[in-house]
Amino acid sequence: MDRSDDLLTQRTEMARVLGLNEPVPESVLRAALADDSYATNLLICRRRPDLLQHLLDKPPQRTDRDIPARELLAKGTAALARWARTGFSVVDEATYARRTQACRQCPSLRQPESSGARRALRAVSTAGLDDKAMCGMCGCTISQKARLPTEQCPARHPDDPGKTRWGEQVDSTT
Repeated sequence: MDRSDDLLTQRTEMARVLGLNEPVPESVLRAALADDSYATNLLICRRRPDLLQHLLDKPPQRTDRDIPARELLAKGTAALARWARTGFSVVDEATYARRTQACRQCPSLRQPESSGARRALRAVSTAGLDDKAMCGMCGCTISQKARLPTEQCPARHPDDPGKTRWGEQVDSTT
């Protein structure tokens, strides 16, 4: 059996589990393998064709990438400059809680990478905080970024492309 046959078998098996007659699209299979919450939602909705179809039509897109340390440093410096212009203000606790909750449910949430340069950047950026979870899309430490009123989530809300996953309007100037 070659790789394409194996993939078709997996797509067909997933369709069987979901009660579908045709193999699921490859994008659905890959998204379910990469995102536990998406896979769980597919299983929960398998007896609700309308909800299941919505999930099948919109599998989460993975846009994570290995962000070079130099790029992270540049992004961090720009964010610091924007934050300084606000007088180093922070968001209120309700906003912070909403933002971090959205981050914790995001399929792009990652644990920090372990290269020497990244460990050094992470140590500086987290200032010793326990929560070092990072965004796989932008490379930022969520506990820090979510506090800054000048920052926005790089991911679009799955149901409203005009908003970020944080539920805030997309600001094209940041």
